[in-house]
Formats: sequence, structure tokens, C-alpha cells
Amino acid sequence: MKPKLVISHIDNSKKFSEISSILNENIKFITIQNAARYDLIIEKENSSKVDELYIQNFCCFGDYEIELYKLLNIKVDNFIKIGSIRKSNFFDYVKRKKILLNKNLYNLGIMLEAPLAVPNVKNNTDHFAMTLKYSIKYSIEKNLKPIFIGKFENVKKHLEFFKDYLDKSETEIIEKNFITRDNAVFSSYMACFQSEVLIGVASTLLREKISSGEKILCCNFSGSDIWDFPIQGLCFTKEKNYELFKNRVDQIRKISSSEYLSSLNKKCDYVLCDESDNTALQKLNNLMDKALNIA
Repeated sequence: MKPKLVISHIDNSKKFSEISSILNENIKFITIQNAARYDLIIEKENSSKVDELYIQNFCCFGDYEIELYKLLNIKVDNFIKIGSIRKSNFFDYVKRKKILLNKNLYNLGIMLEAPLAVPNVKNNTDHFAMTLKYSIKYSIEKNLKPIFIGKFENVKKHLEFFKDYLDKSETEIIEKNFITRDNAVFSSYMACFQSEVLIGVASTLLREKISSGEKILCCNFSGSDIWDFPIQGLCFTKEKNYELFKNRVDQIRKISSSEYLSSLNKKCDYVLCDESDNTALQKLNNLMDKALNIA
């Protein structure tokens, strides 16, 4: 069998990189970006193996990824900015099902994230936990309706990461307001795009939301630049202080979306191009048609 086209949505796969490097003259390979790639930054900080990655055609989120991969010295023959396939599929689903999104169903969307190990950063779980604790405290003080969004179906699996950081009352609030992940109905995206503000550390959803011109707050309390958000402004904070966190969220919630976006040092589509909500799906379909000579 000699395929015309091979596609992978596992963009950090070493095996796919190896195969495409060997067969690149005979077969067209397309690699679709799956997530924000903090893992490659971490790997680059601790080894040179990331330099060995090869991508023939990279359907990436946008300009930031192009700059990042060049900085990391990853060989990419062709960058194609398409945005997020998952986000595109979500908005296609919303359109097909005729779902009317309520942008303020939840006051805060709060990410439950699995902390990545960082060899040179001590207590890396601390800053993920601190973001949770600040968000919970703020929700209680302001009497808000939060929703906790995670990658696992079972909230207990998330809480295992933070068992040494959260008290009983904080754990109970998370359990009570956790949305069970169901990919069939895009539950995480439903929660994200029906939250007034999304708060987290490294989740790809942060980029997907802000690229639609919606409000986020990315927090990096680690002391390491690895977790810095690519855009500076009201959307990002490194100040490990609850009062400053509270003031920042107050400010974000108070101002209009246009005022919020004007505070940023780059356009919101820098992290993820987004001409329209389902653009990525359309672009990928066009690429596949062209590769298979059916366009």
C-alpha cells in the first residue's frame, strides 16, 4: 500500500516525525497541532532532543507557533496556519445542533490542569494549585457561579494532584461545580465559551477562548518563564498575591471586551488564528482535497 496522504493529530509524536522524515519524498504528511506545546519548551530547556523533530507540513495554531518552532530549532518544511481543529469542530457542532450559547452562564470558568513535570522548577504543582485557590476564594467572596473544567472524566483524578494543597471546603466546591467531560457533546468547550472569564495556567482552551475575542486570565506563579502566556496585558499575571489577583479579575470583569482586547500587546489571534469560528475545519478539508487531487 502506498498512501498519497498521511495525517496525524499527535503533533509531538517522535515516531511520526521519524517516519515522515524517511518517506518525505514519496508521501505527503500533514501534522495537525493538538495542543499548546509547553512540553517542547520544557524538553528544550533540559535536552537537545527536540532538535531532532521533523515536520513536513505543519497545520499550526498561528504566528506564535511559527516563531516558537523556529526558536526551538525544529525543522518544519511548511507552516500552514489553520487554528484549532477541536475549536472548529465545536462551533460546527453548535451550528448543526442549533445551540444558542449563553456567554455569561458561568461567572468564572476555572481550569483543572494536570501539572507537567519541570526538572529545574521546584514545587511545580504549587502554582497550578495557587491559581485554583485564588479562583475559589474569589468566587466565594464575590458570590459567583464557577465551573471547573478538566481533561479527565473523573474529578477525583484531578484532585489527586492537589491533595496536599486544597482543604476540604475547596475540594467540595470543585466537586460540586465540576463539569464531567463528555467529548461527544464538547462539554469542556461548552463550559469555556459560556463563561464570562476563563482562568488557568497552560490549558489550550485559554488560547482558543482569547482568539475568539473573549476574556481569559492566564496565571504563572511559578517563578519560571516557561509558563508565560505569549500575549501580555490584562490576560496574564505573574504576581503571586491574592489581592492583586482579585483586583485583576475585578478589572477584567468590569470592562468591555473591546477595552480588554485593547490592553493586550498583541492581537488576540497571535496565539491562534481565527478568521471565523469554523475556519480550521474548512482549511484542513481544502488541504486534504488538494493533496488527494480532488479539489
